[in-house]
Amino acid sequence: MTEWMRRIWYLLNRRRLGREVEREMASHRESMGEPVRFGNALRLREEARDIWGWRWLDQTWQDVRHGCRGLRKSPSFGLTAWLILSFGIGLNLTLFQMVNLILLKPPAVKHPHSLVRFTRHSKTMTSSGVPYPATQFYRRNNTVLAAVLTQTSSDVAWGDNAGDRVRCSFVSANFFEELGYGAAYGRVFNEAEDEKPDAPPVVLLSHVFWETRFDRDPGVISRTVRINDRPATVIGVVPVSFPGLRLNTSQVWVPMSQIDYFHTGSETKNEWGTEMYARLRPGISLSAAREGMKPAVREFARQRPQVFSEDEYLEPSASTGHFAMAKDRQEIWTIVLLIAGLTLLVLIVACANLSSLVLSRANHRLREFSIRLALGAGRWRIVRQLLTESLLLLGAGLVTGMLLGYEAAKTLAAQFKLPPLDFTPDWRALLAGLSIALFSLLLFGLLPALRIARQDLTSSMKDGAQQSSGGLQRTRLQRVLVGTQVAGSCVLLIVAGLMARGLQRLLAADPGFDFVNVVVLEPSLRLYGIKGEAARAYWGNVRHALAAHRETESLALVSLAPLGRNLNETIYPDATDLKVMSSNVEPEFFPLMRIPILAGRNFQASDDYRTTIIISKRLAERMYGTMNVVGQGFPKTRPDKTIIGIAGDANLIKIQANNVAERYSLFYPGQYEDLLLIARARAHPDRLLEPMRTAARQADDRVLAHARLMKLDFESKLQAPRLTSLIATLVGLLTLSLACLGIFGLISYAVSLRTKEIGVRVALGARSNSILGLLLRQLLWPVALGIVIGTGSAVVVGTMLGGDPFYLRINDPAGSLAALLVLVLTGGLAAIVPARRALRIDPMRALRHE
Repeated sequence: MTEWMRRIWYLLNRRRLGREVEREMASHRESMGEPVRFGNALRLREEARDIWGWRWLDQTWQDVRHGCRGLRKSPSFGLTAWLILSFGIGLNLTLFQMVNLILLKPPAVKHPHSLVRFTRHSKTMTSSGVPYPATQFYRRNNTVLAAVLTQTSSDVAWGDNAGDRVRCSFVSANFFEELGYGAAYGRVFNEAEDEKPDAPPVVLLSHVFWETRFDRDPGVISRTVRINDRPATVIGVVPVSFPGLRLNTSQVWVPMSQIDYFHTGSETKNEWGTEMYARLRPGISLSAAREGMKPAVREFARQRPQVFSEDEYLEPSASTGHFAMAKDRQEIWTIVLLIAGLTLLVLIVACANLSSLVLSRANHRLREFSIRLALGAGRWRIVRQLLTESLLLLGAGLVTGMLLGYEAAKTLAAQFKLPPLDFTPDWRALLAGLSIALFSLLLFGLLPALRIARQDLTSSMKDGAQQSSGGLQRTRLQRVLVGTQVAGSCVLLIVAGLMARGLQRLLAADPGFDFVNVVVLEPSLRLYGIKGEAARAYWGNVRHALAAHRETESLALVSLAPLGRNLNETIYPDATDLKVMSSNVEPEFFPLMRIPILAGRNFQASDDYRTTIIISKRLAERMYGTMNVVGQGFPKTRPDKTIIGIAGDANLIKIQANNVAERYSLFYPGQYEDLLLIARARAHPDRLLEPMRTAARQADDRVLAHARLMKLDFESKLQAPRLTSLIATLVGLLTLSLACLGIFGLISYAVSLRTKEIGVRVALGARSNSILGLLLRQLLWPVALGIVIGTGSAVVVGTMLGGDPFYLRINDPAGSLAALLVLVLTGGLAAIVPARRALRIDPMRALRHE
C-alpha cells in the first residue's frame, strides 16, 4: 500500500519531481567535472520515472496523445470510421433496446417480479381471458395471492359523436395503486370509493389523450365527459410514464365495477373474459402459485359448472416479456433471432469495411513503425499503438451509437404505437453495448494490428519499399474483407428485395374478396343487454332502414368481419399446419364479398346450421388432398357436419397467409347479439357511414354503433409490412454503400501500391484496357466468392422467413435478380472510378514516385 501511495503521489507531482531530478543531475555533472563518466542523462531520467511511477501508464498516455494527433492529421479517416461504427453499433443497439424493453425487462411498475398473469388451460383449450366472477372468487378464496388485478378493453364512443371511438380499459379499482402509480393531476381510483355499486361514474385520462384532446388543461379535473353517451367525471390524468401491463395503448380508464353503467342494460362484467393479474405473496414461486390455486379453481368449477369445467386450471406467467405466454414468446424469439442475425451481419460488414481502411492507413505508416522498432520499441508496442487509435474511434462510435439506438428505438416504438416505455439504457443495454464494442474492436482493430505486426518492417526502411510489388501481398487480407462485405451486402439486399416484392404482391394480389366499397357496422349489442328476440328485431329494423338507402347495394350479417380483430381460431388434427378461422354468415355474404363458390352450392334458408358447412379451397386440399369433397363429413376423422360447398380462399384475417384457412356456417338463432353488419355501396362507401350510425341509433337509442370502411382495415394490415420493408431496404442500401466504399478503397490502395509499375507499363506502351484489367482482376475472386456465399446465405434466410409473419417467396427471382444487379452495377462503378485514375498517371512522375 505504501508503494502504491508513493507512485500515486508521484503522478500528482511528476512535473515538480522531474525538475528536481534534472537539477540534481546537473549538480552531479558539475561536481564530477567529467560529463562522460556521468552517463546518458535521458536514460537515467527514464529509469528514475520507472522507479517512481508506472511505465505502462506513461506509455498509454503517449499512445493516446499520438493517436489523437494522428486522427487530427487524418480528419476524413476519423470521420468515416466514426460514421461507420456509429451506424453499425447503433443499429444493433436499436434492436437490443426493443427486445430488452419488450421481452427481457418486466414492466416498469412496483415490484414487477411478484406480478403474474393467469390464463385458462385445459386439455383441449387455451384462453387468455378468465371470467370476471371467477377472478372475484379467487380474490377472496386463495392462500398464495396478496392481490388480484383485472383488466379488459374495448372501443367506446367519446363525446357526442358516435363515430369518435377511443380505447377504454376497464380495470379493478386497485389497479394503479398496486402498480405503484399515482396521478399526474387529480387522483387515481380508490378501492374503498369506486368499487361501490352506487359509486358515481369516474374516468381517468391517459397523458397523451389529455394533451391532444384537452390541450394540457389542468382544469379538466372534475369536468363531465360522455362515454357511450353516459356522463362521467374526470378525476385524474395518468402519468406520461405509465407503461401498462400488456403494451396496450388505452386512452381512458374506467373502474371495472362501472362497466355495466357504460353499457346500459347488460351484465357485461359477469360475461366477459378479463385479463387476470395477481401479486404473489412473499416466497411464493410460479409453480407454488399454480398448485396453490387449484383448490379455488376446483371449488369455483363445482359452484359454477356453466362457467368453468372441472379439467381446467390456471397457468401463471411471469412479468418478463410483458406476461407473454410460452408459445407466443417462442414465436417472437424466433423472429428476433433472425432479425438479430441480419443486424449483426450489418455490423460485420461495417467492421470489415473499417478494418480495410485501418489496414490501408497502417500500410502507409510502415516506415514510421520501422523507425520506432529501430529505436527500441517492441512489436507489442506497435500493436498497442494501433489498438489505442482503434479504441479512440470505438469510444466515439459507441457513444454515438448508443444515442442513435436510443432515438431510433423511441421512433420505432412511436411507429408501432407502443405505450410510453423507459428507453434509458440500463445495465443490460450497457453490457450489450460493451459486448458489441469488443466484438467490433476484434474485427476492425486487433486483426489489422496483428497483420501489420507480423510483417517484415525492416525492409520498409529502404527507399521505395512501400511501393514495391511485394507490397501487393498486403492486399490479400483486404480482398478477404471485401469479399465479406460483398457477401453481407448480398444477403441484406436480397432479403430487402424479397420483402419489397412481398409488399408489391400484397398491394397487387387479390385477397380473395372485394373490400373496396364495403362498410362494417359494429354495434356490440351484447354490451347493451340486447339479446335473443330483441337483437333479432334490432337487426331487422337496421336492415330495413339501410336497404331503403339509394347507396346500398347489398347487406349481410356475419360473426367475423373480414380483416377485423376478433378471431375464432381452431387447429384440426387432420391439418395441424393450418389455423382455421370460423365465421358464421348468411347466404348473402358470399355474393356481397365477391367470394366465389368453386364447387357445390351456397347456403339456403332451409339449411340446418348444425349440419351444413362450407370450407375454403385451402382447407379442402390440406385436410382431404382434393377439392372433390362435397357431400363428405367435416372434419375428416370425426365428422359432425356435411360439406355442401367449397369457397375460394378469402384470407379474412391476413392479406396473404398460407397457413390460414376458413370455414363458414350459418349463424344460429341465439347469435344475433354477436353479429356485425356489412354493406356494399354502389359507388361511394363513405356516404353509408352516417346512415349506418343513424339507423343503429334509431333501432335502439342506447346503441352507439361503430361504422368503418373496410379499406381502412386493409391499410392497417399493410402498416407493419410497409415499415418492415422500408427498414430492410434502407439497411440494405446502407450496407451496399459500405461494400462499395470497401471496393473503392481496395482499388485506390492497389493503385497507390503499383504506381511505379503502372508508370513503367504505360511508358512501354501498355493499353488502357490492360491497365484496367490488371487492377480489376484482383477483385474477381473476392467479389465472385462473396456473391456466391451471400446468395446461398440469402436462400437460407429467405427460407426461414417464408412463414408467418413475413411469407417471403425465395423462388421469386425478380427480387433476387434486382438485388444482384444493383450490387454488381454499384460495385463495378466503385471499382472503375479509382481504376480509371491510374490511366492518367504521368510515367515520368511515376518512376520518381516514392
